[in-house]
Amino acid sequence: MYFLQRIAPSFTRRVPIAQRQMMGRRWVHMAAEENAKITEQIKRKKELIYRAGYHGWLELDVLIGNFAKRFCMDMTAQEVDEFEDILMTDAPDLFKIVSGQRPIPEEMESNTVIWKILDYVQNDRSAPYQQKVAHMYMESQNIHRPPQ
Repeated sequence: MYFLQRIAPSFTRRVPIAQRQMMGRRWVHMAAEENAKITEQIKRKKELIYRAGYHGWLELDVLIGNFAKRFCMDMTAQEVDEFEDILMTDAPDLFKIVSGQRPIPEEMESNTVIWKILDYVQNDRSAPYQQKVAHMYMESQNIHRPPQ
């Protein structure tokens, strides 16, 4: 009550107490629902970041884990779904796709996140392991982007 009086003194004088209490309850309920949605999205993204960093192969963990740390929190819900599909791929197959040793499978060509991962691997050398084995990535194969 003191908070409302300091923020909006005219509001607290004109609106009856019972109505103010009801408005406060509605606001708290709506805020709780929004926070629950946001919390679930953030929780899911954090789980994906963790899974990406512990995929099983050190090289893949570094590549995909660093990508996830940098970009996962800014992904949309659709991109999060696509990233989760990528993480369901077996480690040897995913590493060969990411390193350019194997072309992208047809079922992954429409996945926008795999193209972002390939760009990240090709252009970003911030991880120490990426610098050591940089000759492997994307230079051995000509991978062309689909038309956008």
